[in-house]
Amino acid sequence: MISVHQTTRVILITAFAFSVGCTSGPKRENDSPLDYLNGNNYRAGSPQGLSPVFVRQAVARTVSGTLFIDTASLPLPLKHQTLVLTRENKEIARAMTDAKGEFTLTGDIENGNYTITVESNRYALSKEIAVTSYKTEGLELLASTRDAKSPTQSQSR
Repeated sequence: MISVHQTTRVILITAFAFSVGCTSGPKRENDSPLDYLNGNNYRAGSPQGLSPVFVRQAVARTVSGTLFIDTASLPLPLKHQTLVLTRENKEIARAMTDAKGEFTLTGDIENGNYTITVESNRYALSKEIAVTSYKTEGLELLASTRDAKSPTQSQSR
């Protein structure tokens, strides 16, 4: 027969092992919904030695790439332009391209579909993208001049 003291010890050891297992492992994007307790999205804690509690922690994600302008001969990097990342018409992040046309949008960017637009009177870009990992890299966006094409038209290489 198992005593109450032995049962309590087994429960506490199990709860501790469970909370330690949930916070360890490599820091990588979740491959399936079953991986959400690997420490990237949630952390475990045991207030006053009770059952583990899981709390969502904000993880900064990045979307990066290069913005080009469509020219007659070849695309050229488009420097010093402001890009805005939106979801359901709500601004999530913004960044300016550097001298090489490169950008990095950083913030609490959850997995899902977003729109990247260029904030300019001279250039047009509105590109739908899907974010599926902590680092969405290597995007190549192709903007057009507003007088050559309509402002809503966009391209991606």
